[in-house]
Amino acid sequence: YDLSDSQRRLDRLHQSLEAIRYRPPRLDPPPAGELPIMIGNGGDRKPPEMVARHADIWMDFKAPETVGAYNRELNSACELIGRDPRSIERGIAVSPEDISKTQEFLDAGCTLFMVRTAGPRFDLSFLGEWTGWRDTLNGWQPVDNIR
Repeated sequence: YDLSDSQRRLDRLHQSLEAIRYRPPRLDPPPAGELPIMIGNGGDRKPPEMVARHADIWMDFKAPETVGAYNRELNSACELIGRDPRSIERGIAVSPEDISKTQEFLDAGCTLFMVRTAGPRFDLSFLGEWTGWRDTLNGWQPVDNIR
């Protein structure tokens, strides 16, 4: 693993984020609304300072304890630059097997769940249980006879 190559990619990402954040308002015509920036922590670990400065959404793919530790670092980085840490949506990509870890991800600070599955046969039957959990958590009641 070449650390210098990883650093070069992170440097290029930082430069690109500057352009992405400040270019859209100057487009003609400009975007119809705010374009959120999502930064993922899949391969190279993104510095919390970079995420704090640029991201609207942070997405990870790791275990709850790893995600929780990064979230604490990200909160500190936000506070250092005067940004409200709650202004960054904290996402986690989960597989069907992760439904048993949902509370752990919530406790780790995750507020956005992206469910991932793979083909060629896409079994989404677990989504009923997952959305039922979400609805219960949010205090939503099932609606009968929607018209």
